[in-house]
Amino acid sequence: MAGNVFAAGGAPLRVGVVGCGVVGGAVCRALDANPAGAELHALNDLDAGKVDAVMWELKHRPQSMTLPGVIATCDLIVEATNLQAVPQIVRLAVEGGKDILLTNAAGLVGREDFVRMAVERGTAIRLSCDILVGLDGLRAAAGGEIESATLTVTAAPSFFAAQPAGQASGADPASQGEPTQVFRGTGADALQAMPELANPIAVLCYAGRGFGETTVIGVADPAARDLACRIEVTAAEGSVSGESRIPLTAEGPRGSALVALSAVAALRRVVESLVVG
Repeated sequence: MAGNVFAAGGAPLRVGVVGCGVVGGAVCRALDANPAGAELHALNDLDAGKVDAVMWELKHRPQSMTLPGVIATCDLIVEATNLQAVPQIVRLAVEGGKDILLTNAAGLVGREDFVRMAVERGTAIRLSCDILVGLDGLRAAAGGEIESATLTVTAAPSFFAAQPAGQASGADPASQGEPTQVFRGTGADALQAMPELANPIAVLCYAGRGFGETTVIGVADPAARDLACRIEVTAAEGSVSGESRIPLTAEGPRGSALVALSAVAALRRVVESLVVG
């Protein structure tokens, strides 16, 4: 059913959500409030308490199922779990001939065999944009020849101090009182250097030039209060740039409301009749 707005027979698209935390809960509430051609059919989480908590917020109660049950009975699977769980969920969904929307794009890194399997099965693996903005412009530029793609991440020194990139730099940006570059490298290197940002890094790399040709820069700024992610893309047809700013919580970038909102937006692109961009 890859790419179809409705399931066979014109019935609403049955959506199964795997993971009932902050992101999964937001997807469930959005579907419950405005189904628009889709219905929240099933939920799954290793923590039964999270499933119950989400259930009580909904007007239309889905079913609580095992992971195989969700995949067997739903048309589209939404993954809202963690990096470690992604490979198993993707494999089962693709083997079952179902489309899947990932909120953890980094979980697909190194498992490109899943993409080949999806092509063979006629299914789709969709990635939400995480905390990045400007990917529509990047996709447009990707229609031509992209010359460069750069992600510049700016945050307080304390954020980078907890990342391998900051620890390896040996610099103390806080003592210098001015912005200091603590990392510059490829997308592949950045995954290891800044694991807290693995998802937006992976999304940009998949959307543009790949992990070896995408540049990622980390800047520690003592004046920074938020996490800023700036995309800059140059192509023969023109240049594209966009910047998102999110407050950093104890949950890190994954706790941003933008992560949940981007998953909901990606889901709407699947089920809505009028799609812009």
